[in-house]
Parts: sequence; C-alpha cells; structure tokens
Amino acid sequence: MERIICSDNLTALKGLADNSVDLCYIDPPFFTSKTYSVIWGDNSEIRQFDDSFGDKDSGGRMHKDIQKYLDWMEPRLKEIYRVLKPTGSFYLHCDWHADAYLRVMCDGIFEREPNSVIVWKRTNGGKAQAETFAYITDTILYYSKSDTFNFHKQFQQYTEEQLKKFNKKDEKGVYYLRALNARGQQAYEGRKITTYKGCTGMWVNSIETIQELDKEGEIVLGENMIYKKQRPQEGVPIPNIWDDISLVGGNESFGYPTQKPEALLERIIQASSNEGDIVLDAFCGCGTALAVAKRLKRQYIGVDISPTACRLVAWRLNGYLKDKGKEWNEMAYKEFNAASYVEGLPLTPEEIAGLTGFEFQNWITRELGANPGKAGADGGIDGMLNGVPIQVKKYKAGRNDLDSFIGTLVRKNSKEGIFIALDFPTTIPQEIRRLEKENGYKITAWTFKDILDGKAKKHDGLP
Repeated sequence: MERIICSDNLTALKGLADNSVDLCYIDPPFFTSKTYSVIWGDNSEIRQFDDSFGDKDSGGRMHKDIQKYLDWMEPRLKEIYRVLKPTGSFYLHCDWHADAYLRVMCDGIFEREPNSVIVWKRTNGGKAQAETFAYITDTILYYSKSDTFNFHKQFQQYTEEQLKKFNKKDEKGVYYLRALNARGQQAYEGRKITTYKGCTGMWVNSIETIQELDKEGEIVLGENMIYKKQRPQEGVPIPNIWDDISLVGGNESFGYPTQKPEALLERIIQASSNEGDIVLDAFCGCGTALAVAKRLKRQYIGVDISPTACRLVAWRLNGYLKDKGKEWNEMAYKEFNAASYVEGLPLTPEEIAGLTGFEFQNWITRELGANPGKAGADGGIDGMLNGVPIQVKKYKAGRNDLDSFIGTLVRKNSKEGIFIALDFPTTIPQEIRRLEKENGYKITAWTFKDILDGKAKKHDGLP
C-alpha cells in the first residue's frame, strides 16, 4: 500500500478502516499563530501553511484561542486512535505551545499515560529571549493503543569515554562491575530486603534472577554487595532525551516549513514497526515520514490538505533522484505528473478556483511555467515569466488593483507586467491600452479562463 491523499485529514481518516494502521506519526500545527512560508530553489512554488487558531480584532491582530485549536485536533486524534491496530503505536510531535493540553487530551483518548514523553533537542543554540531561556526542544508524545505493542529498543554507539568503563575482561569479553543494590527511586517502599550468599540488601533483581546470573558466571560477590558483570550491548540504550539528531540541512532539505530530519523518523519507525507494516502520517507535509517508511520497506499512507505539499511528496517518493543534483531535480519537478500518484488532487476548474490564495497562485505560476515570487503581502510580485513580473488575484480585479500593480512595477523599475485574476471588468482592456499609450507600460491581462483554455501560453494578450 502506497497512498498519498490530498484532503482534509479528518475526511481522509474517516475513510480508513478500523484497526488498520500499525504506526502513526503526526507533526500537526504547533499553535504558534504563525504563517510559515518558504520557496524551494529558484523554480518551485511557495510552500506555506497557516498555524493560526483564534480571532482577529478590528486592527487585524490575531488573538490565540487554545480551545479552537483543541476542538480542531480532538476529532482527528480520535480517528487516529480508531484506525490504529490494537498493537499500534502513535507519536505526536508538538512543542511548548500546546504539549500540555495535547497530553491531557491524548491521555483521555488512549485511556492511559504515554509510554514515553520524548524531548528532542533540535538545536544547540537558540534565539535569544529577553526574559526567559531560549527554546531549543520539541516534545514527542508516544502512546500505544494497548499493553501489547511493537517496540524494538534503539541504541546509540558507545563513545570512547564510555568504552573505557568496561575495564575488566574474562573469557567472554570485557565488562565492568555494576552494583545491584537499589538506590534512589529504585528503593521504593515494598521492595523486599533479601539475603544471597551472605549479602543482605535491597536488590534491583529478584533472588531467582541473581541465581540464574550466578550460574552463568555473571555475578561477583563483594563485602555485603552483589555485583553483575555488565557487558557491552549493541550500544547505549537511547533514553527519552534525544540530543543526537540535528535539524534538516544540505541535500535533505525540500524547502518545506518545519520539515523534520529523516534520522528522527527513522528512529521512530524502526522502534515501533516492522517491515511490511502500515505507517500513517496524517499531516504529511513534504513526506519525510513516508520517504523513510518506503526506504525501510514499510507501507505508507500520507494525507495533506495542500495540493502543493502532495505534489512535492509524490515527486519526492517517485521522481526525486538525489545523485542528479539540485538543478536537475528542480527542472524535473516542474515536469512531474503528480496526478498519477495523488488521490484527490484538484483537477477541475471548480476545484482549482476553490484553492486557497497561495495554492491558487502556485497553480497559476506552475501552469505558466513561471518562477514564483516571494511569499508575503498581496501587493508584491507573485512570479516571473521570462523576466516579466506577474501578479495574481483570486477575485475579480478592478482599476484599483491595476493601479497597485503599476505602483509595484514602478518600484521594480519594470515597464512590463502580467496581470492575472479570476475575471476583470470590461473597462480594464481600455485602461491597459491607455497606460501603454500615455506611460509606456505594457500590461498583459489574463483571466483564470484564459489560463484554463491555454490562451495564456500563446501570449494572445488581452481578454
């Protein structure tokens, strides 16, 4: 199973069968009240998502509302619980903005505490904060659906300093002596005091276990102390603090806001699934979880509401060639037919017209073969076609919009521009001719219908 679904994830999740997924990882909006935007390379779309949950005041300022965020998350988390197999596991990636709220919610849905609360130290440095400590960690809440679940212990390699600890040797190899007396939290009330071969104490292992170890030659007795020969394992068992995985960089970056490193997903997928298992990412973004799942021979289901994200995921999994380099891949991406791999990708005029502003802009620039402009205020340049600035309006644009575009061209020191909108009033062609005659501005105006009909690619000009 290899599915990429372009849809609201709540709708997509409701379409999945009960008890059908082995592992689910999600990296949902963090309740930061930010809009994340970035452009990958020089020839791709704006990649953006909104992480705002609240209401705007009369001045346009957003006021965060945690309840709106939780009301949005809860039905999705309940659906994830439903589709998980009884042996399934769930990893929820979040940060300080909402991790406490999400943990309480998940505790209720899963009817248990998390198996682990993982702290990922994503960077060594942090943005200076005037009145507090810098934020350099994320939180990953790890739950299982039942007491029976897949978990494969993960290890880090020993450092040279750690290997020095194994300072003794016998016919089986190196070891160090680890005292078996209970200390600190291990010495809880109810742990029994027992005696073994004259050594009396509160031991971390049962007498039966100590006897078995002794038969195997793994016990050394000291003065009222029992020691176990601690031998090297595959490495150091990885704890819940992960400080050995860095942020995305280099060739791994696909320019997607908040992209997570493959090493992070590799650890999660290897720990909580087996080859052939189904891995679900209901907020798949640029598809890191899916790419790692595929490389590790797992099946996958990825869901994202953004057509831009889904096209990128399809290409990453089926068209991207790392050894070809960035320039080749950027050009190949523009020609890639994502519709062959993505379920629900908007294709009809009605679906395309219903896209959000930046998704509509991406569709227009992609259809024209243009390069994108910088993500930002609507008054800027939305793309460049053969060096000519483009501005896109997802509504019926009038005289004021045209005047604003002319102002942008003045700032860009350009006498030529392409003006695209869902439609124009009948007076726009006349105004464009006047601007060319009186001021020397050559404006080509295309409607959404012109783009659909292929007229724009022929450069036929005015509607």
